[in-house]
Amino acid sequence: MSEHIIAIATYGSHRVKHPQNGQKVSAYKIGYTTAASAVLLSLYGDQAQDVSSKQASYHYIQIDAEVIVRHGYILLKLSDDELTRTETITIQSHRPAVYRWLEGTWQEFPNIRSADYQPTSGSSGPNFNPTGMLIVSASTGEAEPASETITAEKSQRTENETPWWWLRGNTYPHRDVLKRWGCRWSKRNKAWYYIGTQLPDAVRQLTEQVNTPNDKVMCNDDRNPCSIEEATAILGMHLNDSVNASIPVEDDPQIAPSIDNAVDMAAEDEPKIRITKPMLDLPDGAEADPIIVAVRQTTLETLPVLQSPPSASGGRNLLRIPQSPCGELTGSITG
Repeated sequence: MSEHIIAIATYGSHRVKHPQNGQKVSAYKIGYTTAASAVLLSLYGDQAQDVSSKQASYHYIQIDAEVIVRHGYILLKLSDDELTRTETITIQSHRPAVYRWLEGTWQEFPNIRSADYQPTSGSSGPNFNPTGMLIVSASTGEAEPASETITAEKSQRTENETPWWWLRGNTYPHRDVLKRWGCRWSKRNKAWYYIGTQLPDAVRQLTEQVNTPNDKVMCNDDRNPCSIEEATAILGMHLNDSVNASIPVEDDPQIAPSIDNAVDMAAEDEPKIRITKPMLDLPDGAEADPIIVAVRQTTLETLPVLQSPPSASGGRNLLRIPQSPCGELTGSITG
């Protein structure tokens, strides 16, 4: 059975007063001159009812089932019969406000203006890709992904730019794997993407695994296997009669650890901070280092004695303390 994705325009959910019992209910606001309300009532059957008042300028449809709204559109998955029933309703309307995902684009349902499907343009319809989204099936009322497979589409504007890989389809159950291997989720395009020349092997294997059908038909070979004597004659070698013949297993040789991978314990014990004590006493004829000269001058200088004059108010006065270099400290002190 074929499945078709449609989008029905709505102004969102609103609280309105039920025309019969006067209670406040949640209903979806639908354009009054469109065929969207009639389509919803037809597809949902007894689970939907029109709760619009006589003075209302919009249709308000109360739906007692799961509804998924994306970007102002109710998404539904239809069967062939449901699609035919929807086309019968929209063909009688000037503005259906119902669209079908067909050949990778949204197309407006047949109507009085056009008996064929017409691609949308601009803001006249949906502008998002429903592939990979959860969509309610009108037949079962359960939310299902639009596609059971995962497609990988490569996008590259120029040869010098790094290509982008767009992953669409049934990606929700595999979101943790995609995230682990560097894929990111695009809220705008509602799809996962990866930036790189090639997809990671794990992601590529995931797409191949998901896209491989599970109902493989195995080839039935009715031919009987040959006997041990026939196999010996064909292969030209001796074969054991029992398939459980013991096969000698040799112990794996002990491999010495690589010298490159050995841990240098001396390097681990080396301190991260090193304090160097300058040698102020130099042999005769040796040229003094500029740092040593600065240290000698600092040791010969007499630092001023700070005196705090009494304050008239009895409080304390703050004085500036001069600073002088006293040594050198090198290395990392953050560890």
